[in-house]
Amino acid sequence: MNQTPWKFKSFRDLLLKSVAERDLFTGKSLHARYLKSLVASSTYLSNHFVNLYSKCGRLSYARAAFDSTEEPNVFSYNVIVKAYAKDSKIHIARQLFDEIPQPDTVSYNTLISGYADARETFPAMVLFKRMRELGFEVDGFTLSGLIAACCDRVDLIVQLHCFAVSGGFDAYSSVNNAFVTLDHLIGGRQFHGKLIKSGFHRNSHVGSGLIDFYSKCGGRNGMSESEKVFQEILSPDLVIWNTMISGYSLNEELSEEAVKSFRQMQRIGHRPDDCSFVCVTSACSNLSSPSQGKQIHGLAIKSHIPSNRISVNNSLISMYYENGNLQDARRVFDRMPELNAVSYNCMIKGYAQHGNVTEALLLYQRMLDSV
Repeated sequence: MNQTPWKFKSFRDLLLKSVAERDLFTGKSLHARYLKSLVASSTYLSNHFVNLYSKCGRLSYARAAFDSTEEPNVFSYNVIVKAYAKDSKIHIARQLFDEIPQPDTVSYNTLISGYADARETFPAMVLFKRMRELGFEVDGFTLSGLIAACCDRVDLIVQLHCFAVSGGFDAYSSVNNAFVTLDHLIGGRQFHGKLIKSGFHRNSHVGSGLIDFYSKCGGRNGMSESEKVFQEILSPDLVIWNTMISGYSLNEELSEEAVKSFRQMQRIGHRPDDCSFVCVTSACSNLSSPSQGKQIHGLAIKSHIPSNRISVNNSLISMYYENGNLQDARRVFDRMPELNAVSYNCMIKGYAQHGNVTEALLLYQRMLDSV
């Protein structure tokens, strides 16, 4: 029996699992086997290695994987363009975009979003104009990127808002999230009104955007509005709960509500993920409650969070030093299987905040030596 299809499927499944879980260790091991030609090379597999390294924040590895792809397709380019845009290297992202033989809507959306992050309004609008002239389909992601790119240009935002409504776009959540980015409260509330009229406000994806919107730019009454939205949603999913917990944790006086929501979410059967733990840990930092923090830490240890464990650990470091417990903060730091710049900065900040300058400088040197 020919074993090649079976081997390819097994290899592919492991690779896809590594990408989904951001499992860099397994991914690199698979890549080593791939480069040794133990599995037949293909653009499909190469693309997923580019995607893996990009999601894990390893830009140099992602670029090497892209450059070694024998026949890159539009997906290959889209992934590497996004990687450079996320790393604030928008000029390189643009150069790669211009090399795409046949860009698609995702290509344009990716670069427009990159321009938005770089707060470059004019290039984003020019790209949008070119996109429409060439007949590419405009969707909610295109508009949300453009709205974010408009920064404080309310005149442009209003025009885009009218364009979105007249075009009958269904991607309300992504467009509404763009208003959140701009802190454009009046525009967001008007849009909320349109969502209620259309019945979309009870959709969990739309609701998440609205809760996030009110919690970030609704002032003191923001979370009250968020709670109203939450109560309207028929079956809140994990994302909705995380958004509520995050909203509470952004307001120091509501940190206790964040912990209560976290507990309630567990009681109804939702399993906390990395985002849940990061948000509730932030709330525990505000509460200065060592016992609550240790309970959350214990639960995080017992939970299987493969996707972004490093972020959870970083938040635990911050929680411990904010509560004056440098010993436990350092214990978390020393036990981390992988460290990033945020890990070092959290621990250094903790030492500096508590006057331990010597340890802060030693750790800073260690961080420099690890680069």
